[in-house]
Order: sequence, then structure tokens, then C-alpha cells
Amino acid sequence: MPRNKQFFAIYLLLTGLAGGLGGCAGQGPATTDETIPPPVATPEPVPEDAVPTPDVPQPPPEFSLRPFIGVVPQLVEERFGAPGLVRREAGAEVWQYVSGPCVLLFFIYDDPEQGRRVDHAEARTSPGPWGEAPPANQACLEAFGSTP
Repeated sequence: MPRNKQFFAIYLLLTGLAGGLGGCAGQGPATTDETIPPPVATPEPVPEDAVPTPDVPQPPPEFSLRPFIGVVPQLVEERFGAPGLVRREAGAEVWQYVSGPCVLLFFIYDDPEQGRRVDHAEARTSPGPWGEAPPANQACLEAFGSTP
């Protein structure tokens, strides 16, 4: 083969390869169903009532005399019974209830507009046999139960 024909044949061969490769380059690799990743499933929203709530420990019950502030003395007597001690002073009475180490004091004053009302209330504890007084909240809960 003459030299020009050899160059021509090589030229055609190379340009044919380049054209064939160039045509394939734009198409990318052949794809099948196996190479396409499956679509990502988005989870369905969960209704709020279906979500379990964690068990939250409940605070211990409290003994509070706040609900008795401003009430008539009859409501105190309905809840705790007759006082064990009544101390009278000018225009006031102090009612005392004792159960175990718990001591309740209700200070009742005459109000010219509303009549007799509980103005102040306290829960105290008396010392035990070794001089230690338990916390008032715990002692009064055990002695009188929870307050309304």
C-alpha cells in the first residue's frame, strides 16, 4: 500500500473511532432498571395522639393552707373538725389543730365588711422525742391528708 493510502486509512480509522467515541460520550452509560436507585419513601405524618408520651414522674402532693385564706371559719371547721385549742385576743381568734407532729394554726379576724374570716394560716411541726422536727409538708400530709 502506498504511503499516502496508509495515512489515509489510518486517518479514516482514527476519525471513525473518534466519531464513534464522541457519539457515545454524550449518551453516558446504558441504564437498566437495576442501576436506577429506588425512590426514597417519605414517612407518613403520625397523629399526635398516636405518639406515646414518656412517663413523667408526678411531683409529690403538697399540703397547703392557702385555700383557707379569706374563707369563713365554718369551712375550716368542716374540713378539720372542732379546734383543739381556741385562743381569743382583741378582735381575733387563733384556732389550733394538732395531729402527731403536725400543728395547724388559723388566725381569724373580724372584718367589718365581710364578717369573720381566716386572715392567716400556718403549718408547723413539733419536735419528736429526739428533738428533730419532720418537714411540715410531710408531717401534715400524713396527719391530715391533702388539702382541698
